[in-house]
Amino acid sequence: MSVNGIGTMGYPAAGYGVRKAQQNAAGKNVTGGAAQSSRVNTTGKDTYNGPFHLRMGGMVSRALSDGGNVTVYEADGYSAENPMVRVVTTSADGQEYEQIIDPRTVDVSKATENEMLALNAYLVREGKLDNSVYSSGVLSGAGLSNADTLSVMNLKQNFFINVKEMMEMQYNAHNLAGYAKYRKLYDVYDLFMRMKPL
Repeated sequence: MSVNGIGTMGYPAAGYGVRKAQQNAAGKNVTGGAAQSSRVNTTGKDTYNGPFHLRMGGMVSRALSDGGNVTVYEADGYSAENPMVRVVTTSADGQEYEQIIDPRTVDVSKATENEMLALNAYLVREGKLDNSVYSSGVLSGAGLSNADTLSVMNLKQNFFINVKEMMEMQYNAHNLAGYAKYRKLYDVYDLFMRMKPL
């Protein structure tokens, strides 16, 4: 048995492995809880023009530019002492991939967007950030322009740089409210990284 039971239910013990979610013949997720799928058609100049597979009942969910979706759920046994989250990435064709992430181990200077979404969900749950972090533009898919199913799971970025660039852009535009918003986000990430055990 792995630590805290992780690894005993098909989840990787290390926490960052990706696996395809099991589905029954009807295409419904049989691996976890209240996930429900619905197809929503979108139209518009700069949006994906096809079905999004939206999920309900998670901590946070976001659409991707290729029609995919990412939803963060509390993993089985989630608690303040063991805040493991289950990140389900659904491609436009309905294929699901799961990651179990301990948000306390995310390195803001080299993280995937899924890891950062898990960290943000954790920090919101802990009261360190509010829901405005999800619309902050720090994750590349905020405008549904750059994020796709593969990049959010695999592409590592330095999110300190992303936040700093957004902060400087707001400052240069003389938008002090925007600057203060990104400065707070930068400070929360910085404090989080300093408080992490080595």
